[in-house]
Amino acid sequence: MRIATMVAAALLLSVSPVPAHAAPPSASPREARRPPMRPSAETNFDAARLETSYPADSLVGKWWTEGKEGLMKIEKTKSGRFQVVLLGGKEEDKKDVKNPDPKLRDRKLKGITIMWNLKFEDGEYVDGYCYNPRDGNTYRVKMKITGADTLRLRGYLLVPLLGQSQDWTRAK
Repeated sequence: MRIATMVAAALLLSVSPVPAHAAPPSASPREARRPPMRPSAETNFDAARLETSYPADSLVGKWWTEGKEGLMKIEKTKSGRFQVVLLGGKEEDKKDVKNPDPKLRDRKLKGITIMWNLKFEDGEYVDGYCYNPRDGNTYRVKMKITGADTLRLRGYLLVPLLGQSQDWTRAK
């Protein structure tokens, strides 16, 4: 029954009197007589107030993770990309026991690079990777500065839709 319904709908659409590529209707005579709208104090606004872009190096510095679980240092590498180093927090003295490389399981988490290869592009930091010491897996990551002292990062598998976000605040 579903196939028959879809076939009937397709037939109805294919014999529609208005072609799919038709131009929008022209303005009514009343709209044609109306003078063009001019900017006024009420209608004139600055689009920059809606979204402010920040310079690429604005990301550099110390940041607290969501819930202040960890203190991170974001730095620019010689290649011009950005990386994140774990400076401290609740798990700084723990060892990297879930690392897939057995040789690295004895190292402390403090001082390891947990995000790397972040590239600034169109106001976002993209194409990065994130190592999660809690499960030993590496994910994709992207970041965006959302305010003078806030940034949002999203860790994900394959596509950003399959991930989770965190908001970080700049350490003072």
